[in-house]
Amino acid sequence: MLQEIELKLAISPQISIELPQYLAKFTILDHQDLFLSNTYYDYPDHFLAKKKMGLRIRQEDQELTLTLKTNGEVVGGLHSRPEYNLSLTEKETPTNAHRLTSYFDGDNYIQHNTAIADGVSGLGAALEAMAKQGIQMIYNKTHFVLADGDYALAVSEGSFAGAATTFYDLFRVENGTETFGRNIILFSRTF
Repeated sequence: MLQEIELKLAISPQISIELPQYLAKFTILDHQDLFLSNTYYDYPDHFLAKKKMGLRIRQEDQELTLTLKTNGEVVGGLHSRPEYNLSLTEKETPTNAHRLTSYFDGDNYIQHNTAIADGVSGLGAALEAMAKQGIQMIYNKTHFVLADGDYALAVSEGSFAGAATTFYDLFRVENGTETFGRNIILFSRTF
């Protein structure tokens, strides 16, 4: 996790015309042109924006970075907020399944669900076995994600084996990859 600190200034259209002329009076020690592109992602219900979070892929020349910016604070125009970065090899939406393993530290993953073996391979084997049995675990909506330091808790709803379900997923992130996972599944009952 990095702590982003930036100063945001608003200028009038007139100043935007005069500023380059004013700066031209100074001796430029180094000048560099680069390509910069940002693509932002959110859910259809604007979940991230409502939580004052941002998810983007930034391309800076040939380098691509996926960034999750979390809520922070603003003091006197100075913005400060935690952000998580992940280098990408190609520009893609952040939900592509084939990228899932890159979010884990190899097979170093501690699974606290006693029905699933440790490691990404254990998680993959469990999901594969469920699929062969026709058991689906479907996440329909994420209600919120709480993050504190290296820990994140996601609260979601969906279904497990056809039953309405609430999911509580607790993760620990170390050096930008997930190393710990605990999954609590609550089945909804109608009386």
